[in-house]
Amino acid sequence: MRRIAITALVVVTVGAALGVALMRSGHAPAPARPAAQQPRAPVAPRPAPSPATADDQAVAKVRAALQDLLHRAAEKPSESPFPQGTRLINLRLEGDRAVIDLSPEFGDIATQGNTTESAAQWALRSALARCPGVRRMRVLLGGKLFEGEHSGPWDDVPVRDETGRRP
Repeated sequence: MRRIAITALVVVTVGAALGVALMRSGHAPAPARPAAQQPRAPVAPRPAPSPATADDQAVAKVRAALQDLLHRAAEKPSESPFPQGTRLINLRLEGDRAVIDLSPEFGDIATQGNTTESAAQWALRSALARCPGVRRMRVLLGGKLFEGEHSGPWDDVPVRDETGRRP
């Protein structure tokens, strides 16, 4: 330990002495040479995303959220409110509304009671709430508006509550 301390003291002293000697001699260290300047290729500005691209990305995000939800439902049907075999047939965005067309199997939910209908609607709202541009949903069955036995038509169903919080 003592040997390390002595060595460190010697190194610091020698370094300080060299620094003082250079300062007194008037020789300043030579400035660093600039790195060889490589001509840079001009960078073209990125084009702004077209509205179609932005819409496609939004639809892809909503589609992924819904397919993830239905995939999890298929893996664990006993924990899912969705009838077995429910698939996403079509999806489109109309402004801030997601229009979801589900397979005919989803129609069976109307006969499974109020709790199951509410759980399915809550699950869809939760999945859509992960997509910031979506505020409402419309659920279709074979292209026609789905009407629950207990909850009525699933048209313009808010995705978040009045305060903007997720379900």
